Amino acid sequence: MRAFQIAIIGGGVAGSAIARELSKYNLRVVVFEKGSDVASGASKANSGVIHSGINSPPSSLKARFCVEGNRMFPRLSEELGFPVKWTGKCVIAKNEDEIKELERLKHVGMKNGVPGLEMLDEDEMKKR
Repeated sequence: MRAFQIAIIGGGVAGSAIARELSKYNLRVVVFEKGSDVASGASKANSGVIHSGINSPPSSLKARFCVEGNRMFPRLSEELGFPVKWTGKCVIAKNEDEIKELERLKHVGMKNGVPGLEMLDEDEMKKR
């Protein structure tokens, strides 16, 4: 029987990414996955969105991981040969209360280090 140093339960996106990273350090890693293939459970059924960190509490681990994860995707895409389509995100405000909420999200995102945040009015949106 082979001995492993690290066992990872679940071969979804998170488990597979952890296993890949640990494999760089010459560790004996095993992944236990109940499905017939990796990423066949919750990871397969998710929306496929790369979260930016605009609605994560400032200075939280979630915010940090969102921003750092976004920076990693171009390199990972090239290394592993999977496509990434950077579409951005457009959130529409229909009234003053919603505009205030968008301003709050922008402020939180900027505090978290999310790049490229901007607010556009109707005319600017039509130009794009």
